[in-house]
Amino acid sequence: MKVLIVGAGKAGALNKTTRLNGQIIYRNHLDVLLKLKTTEINIVDHSSSVLRKLKRRIKSNNINFFKNLNDVISNVNLAIIATPPKSRIKVLEKIHKLGCKTVIIEKPLALKIEETLAIIDFIKKKKIKLIVNYPRRYDHLTKKFIHKTKLPQKIVCFYGKGILNYGSHLIDFLFQILGKFQHFSKLYEKSEKSPSFFIMTKSKVPIYVIGLENIKYDQFEINLFYEKEKVEIRNGGLDVIKLHSKKNLYIQSYSHLKEEGKVKKHQFTNCFSNLYKSLIKENKINQKFEFQKTTDILYIYKVIEKINS
Repeated sequence: MKVLIVGAGKAGALNKTTRLNGQIIYRNHLDVLLKLKTTEINIVDHSSSVLRKLKRRIKSNNINFFKNLNDVISNVNLAIIATPPKSRIKVLEKIHKLGCKTVIIEKPLALKIEETLAIIDFIKKKKIKLIVNYPRRYDHLTKKFIHKTKLPQKIVCFYGKGILNYGSHLIDFLFQILGKFQHFSKLYEKSEKSPSFFIMTKSKVPIYVIGLENIKYDQFEINLFYEKEKVEIRNGGLDVIKLHSKKNLYIQSYSHLKEEGKVKKHQFTNCFSNLYKSLIKENKINQKFEFQKTTDILYIYKVIEKINS
């Protein structure tokens, strides 16, 4: 299997793979592909210093390094676009000439609706299968919530690092578990990197999302409120806490929430591993992989764009 990575920055190759609770957490595309022992990996990045750093770190005859995408001449089975979100349509056009029909693009897809529409139109015409890398789509906890029959009464979320970063992950996750929204709007008119917003789902679940700025810690938290229980997804999903209503826990005749055993540690953020385990089987693209619909990709972009306007 031949793979092309365009953009060897943080998500492409430089984010450090680490260990958590005895498991390896892959934080870039390259490290997972090396683990999967793909036949050939072509890496394209305009930065000579980035390419030198990767050459020192990786000793393999199966990796080729290029400064210019035009220099890649061999056909590829899978391409990853991890460049900044501008002029990606040009990158897609060049990738298509290499015979590639499966493409992963880091979020956000684009910065303007015109380019987003151009990308969607291009992949439809050329029959390219596209994945926008919202990794919680491939996590078993997400699937568990999708198949949960009982809907929460309300959801309250907190996020940082901007609407195009953690905010977009949050919107995609909510879309996955609850479907299209009936209504969504910004809570305050002032311009912020991480705006607060309100969503009403078609299933009549109200969602309040609070964007936080000028904080010195990662914030990605989802609180789901049910009649007699509460579920807290903290620290990007690494901590999943269930709390149940218990009468007379602290004060006679009052009901308070009590944790259901210990905090469950969950690999909610082992994003790259979860994606590739589903996408690649026996060193080939898994034909049963559930690719995103272009209508869903465009819908998520439009929600983000309206909230961010």
